[in-house]
Amino acid sequence: MQYRKLELMSSNPEEEVTTMSSENERECEQEGESKDKKRDRASAQEKQSASFKLTKFFTAIDDFFDAAIYRFKRQSSPNATRYNLQLGRRLFHFSNGAVVATMYNLFLEHRQVVYALGLVASLLYLIEQIRLAYPEIAGKFRWFSNFLLRAEEEIKESAAVPYSMALLLTILSFPKVVAVIAIYTLAFADPMSAIIGILYGKRKIARNKTLEGSLAFFVTTLAVCLLVLLTTYDGFYWAIIKVSVMVALFSSMIELLPIRIDDNLTIPLSTAIIAWIFCAMAGLPL
Repeated sequence: MQYRKLELMSSNPEEEVTTMSSENERECEQEGESKDKKRDRASAQEKQSASFKLTKFFTAIDDFFDAAIYRFKRQSSPNATRYNLQLGRRLFHFSNGAVVATMYNLFLEHRQVVYALGLVASLLYLIEQIRLAYPEIAGKFRWFSNFLLRAEEEIKESAAVPYSMALLLTILSFPKVVAVIAIYTLAFADPMSAIIGILYGKRKIARNKTLEGSLAFFVTTLAVCLLVLLTTYDGFYWAIIKVSVMVALFSSMIELLPIRIDDNLTIPLSTAIIAWIFCAMAGLPL
């Protein structure tokens, strides 16, 4: 009996050690599993956070463009008047004049430009007559006209016809360098003065005219004259500066007059006449 007790007593420590080691292994496994779960949970949270931030970023971009498109459409709708920005219309105005003046100044001959503008003016006049006579046809192109027409132009000819006619008359009637100055002035100074006047105009100096808009017209016309004349003539620097200042000044003064004629006609023709006079007085060869 004593021997059996000793045997049992001698075997118990080994079992206890085995039991303790297995429990330790189990605890280690549980700790490892809990760490893995925590790591997986943290990784999932990071992914969700990154996904949320990315979604929020793209949502903000989408909201920004939606607001910009809405504002652009509102400013460019057929309910717009000359007091609205109408960026689409002004960009169209700017690009057409700039392309015509640049092509005439650098690439095309006088005869080629006259033929091209004559064709364009005729087509525009025909399109305008169809638009006014057949509103059901014009309605199919509402998506395009919304960006270009003002409210009053829904029932009368748009400014596209006098604009194209003014370009043609300017090129037909005046020397090349003078015509280029006049067309660039129409393309750049007119929309720039309108944009600055609408956005920042606070001091009215005439009906529908502000000091800020007129200053923008003067500065833009001055820059146009200097650029065209300096790239056309070698020398004559003092004469070019004087001519540019006088053309910009007198053109800005005429632009302020309350004339009931489309400014797409009055601006290029008056600027061309003024530039012709001062170029001749300064002795610049035309």
